[in-house]
Amino acid sequence: MLMSVNVDFREVYNCIGSDLVMFIAAMVGWAVLHQVKTKGHQMKTPKMLDFTQVESSCEKIVVDTDPEYTIETQIPQPSAIEVKPPQVEPPLAPVEEKFDASKQLALMQKYAAARNIKDTLGTFRSIEANGAALSTPMYNAVMKAWVRCGNIWAAENWMDEVKEAGMADESSFIILIKALLMIQDPEKAKGLLQEMQEAGVQPSIASFDELLNGFVRGGCFNDGISLLEEMDVAEVKPTEFTLKVIADLMNSARRVNRKMPSLRKIFEKYGLGSSQLPRLAAVISQETVTMPYVHEVEIKGSMTHVKALRRTLKLHGFFDQDDTCALEEDSQAEEGVNDQATLSEQSMTPILRDTMQDQAFSAKTGAVLNCVSKQGLCMPAVLENSLMQYLGNDLYFLHVHFESKSSRADIFDAISCQHPRVGIRHCWAMPSMGSCGQRTLVNGVEEDEANFNRHIGAVRSM
Repeated sequence: MLMSVNVDFREVYNCIGSDLVMFIAAMVGWAVLHQVKTKGHQMKTPKMLDFTQVESSCEKIVVDTDPEYTIETQIPQPSAIEVKPPQVEPPLAPVEEKFDASKQLALMQKYAAARNIKDTLGTFRSIEANGAALSTPMYNAVMKAWVRCGNIWAAENWMDEVKEAGMADESSFIILIKALLMIQDPEKAKGLLQEMQEAGVQPSIASFDELLNGFVRGGCFNDGISLLEEMDVAEVKPTEFTLKVIADLMNSARRVNRKMPSLRKIFEKYGLGSSQLPRLAAVISQETVTMPYVHEVEIKGSMTHVKALRRTLKLHGFFDQDDTCALEEDSQAEEGVNDQATLSEQSMTPILRDTMQDQAFSAKTGAVLNCVSKQGLCMPAVLENSLMQYLGNDLYFLHVHFESKSSRADIFDAISCQHPRVGIRHCWAMPSMGSCGQRTLVNGVEEDEANFNRHIGAVRSM
């Protein structure tokens, strides 16, 4: 029995057509990817070059990048390859810095100013160890360091080393003179003048000024006069500072053991030539007197208080030098008749401004200004100098002259108590005996020169 099978080729084609198309597309994609992979291998750099077999002019290199694919190529090889090692420059040797003695000296001076004796001496020994030449400023720097540390004994011992090294000069002795005066040892300080001459150093006016100024601060009047006599023998010319110190020395005198002729000789030698002559020098210069004692009195203070004291003096019979009718016209003078019984030749000057104090104040202000500003007041120098002349202390003075039979003048003790805001300097001399003396009064009490000056400085603006 025959069976008939009907095949629908259209349906079969529809079933396998889509699969066939997908297979063909896959084959075409694989072929394209394989071609791209092959080209990529050809462009890569070989991983390893085998130079073990070298022919005369070329070498066969096999690059195994893929087990299924190899590349054979021939690379031309140079006949000889010269490999030079990299040139390495040797390291530079450290440059040794040259020892500079001037820089070391500056360090020593810096350490000395800071009271650093350890580093000052260390730097000095370093200079000595390096074989550099030691100089006088180096030795002086060590001495200054000892002095600033307050060890004057060590400074004296160091001076012996300086003299042994032959490096002592005048500045070395001045440093030690200042230190000894600071601890109030004027005798040893004065002995340094002799040591200076023995060391072959001739003292100048700077050394004498330092000693003289120290004697003034210490109230050593007789030592100061002896030093002035030595200056006269050595024919040392005084400076403006010397004359100022001599005036301060005259004012500091309290117990005067010198005779007037020797003092007058010194006064004539150094002159002082100032309008504000020290009252002790003024009373010593008196030649003719009618009474045994001659007196000079200086009264200092502000204008208001000096005027008030001047009115009080008129009540006690003191009048201006040109006031000839005052004794007859002033009925109030009889209040001081008991005082007038022992006084004669009374006179007083007008109230004058203390120009010396003004000059000292102006100089001090200028020094302070230079310390805080290198350009001063930042104005032309002529204008600045003109302005500085108007700076002052607002201090005034009055001079009184009289003669009596006694060295005392109790009237000024009472006046000092009545006017406590002024200072009174009373000097007297007895020409026939060649003796003289001085005292200063503040509120009726005798004071030394330092307290008197402090009082004047406190009341000048009151």
